[in-house]
Amino acid sequence: MFTGLVEATGILHKRLEKDNGLALYIELPFAGEMTIGDSLAVNGCCLTVEEIDAKIIRFHVLNETLSKTNLGTIKEGQKVNLERPLKLGDRLDGHMVSGHVDLITSVKEIKEDGDIQFSINLSNEMKALVIPKGSITIDGISLTIAQLDDEKLTVCLIPHTWNITNLNEKSTGDLVNIELDMIAKYVQRQNFYT
Repeated sequence: MFTGLVEATGILHKRLEKDNGLALYIELPFAGEMTIGDSLAVNGCCLTVEEIDAKIIRFHVLNETLSKTNLGTIKEGQKVNLERPLKLGDRLDGHMVSGHVDLITSVKEIKEDGDIQFSINLSNEMKALVIPKGSITIDGISLTIAQLDDEKLTVCLIPHTWNITNLNEKSTGDLVNIELDMIAKYVQRQNFYT
């Protein structure tokens, strides 16, 4: 379980293709605190540590994960958002995030108008699960939906979030990972069967 509060960014050091996915080698600022088998949210996707070599951690990403996330499109040298899982007793400052990405969508627009407005394309799959002032996770970042229309969803970013995450490297058309609000998904599922 995660909160969507990114604690650091890492750098994709190397990627190796495998028959059933990719091996991603990511340089982490806190690699020395990780152990094999630990979970880590990378761009909001919960991955398992398979190997540790100094500051570099290796993760195995299956084809199923690659088909649902942007991890396969990240190039060597690019930043990724990182969050370690909650410990029992930790504060829940963002919102409940499982690290199970629901879908990918593309960046529609980024503009500064007093604040940084970051808009993504709104797919039909997302429409029933988002509301104004609701929570959404974009590349592992817990954000509040500021504006919503039939084509796009907009969040407003404070300078701190802009500066410490990988969103400041995104451009129109880039893919981002989306995890929709867990509670909204349960409500939709319940309504489906009643």
